[in-house]
Amino acid sequence: FPSHDKPEDTILTTARLDGTGTYIRMEQEGGATGKIVIDDYNRKLMGYHFKGKPAKKSKEERAKPVSSYAENGLIYVLNKPWAVDFLDEIESFKTEGIHDDQVDALSLAFSELIKNRTVLKPRKPRNRR
Repeated sequence: FPSHDKPEDTILTTARLDGTGTYIRMEQEGGATGKIVIDDYNRKLMGYHFKGKPAKKSKEERAKPVSSYAENGLIYVLNKPWAVDFLDEIESFKTEGIHDDQVDALSLAFSELIKNRTVLKPRKPRNRR
């Protein structure tokens, strides 16, 4: 998606492309504003499996399970144009002034996969010739 898109446009477009069978999760920020944002997305994503998830732990605590998986070589990243920026952000996590939105999204996605037992037996990607 073009980087000039508003995040909301990207979320709604991705939801349409993925279809109604795909789970959509979003971190719910604290306070009244977080509830308003989630309520707004609930209306805009009616018919999708959308849910706001309030953060109950610090960013660091939420990142530990996926970090452990990665440190053990159990996470693979596709060789796509976005991968470099993604990996740069992951590697600079906890550096002041560096965005960590993708770390938050990865942590939430991983926790949902674990909760739904989607992550059970990692497999190595096939070599593509």
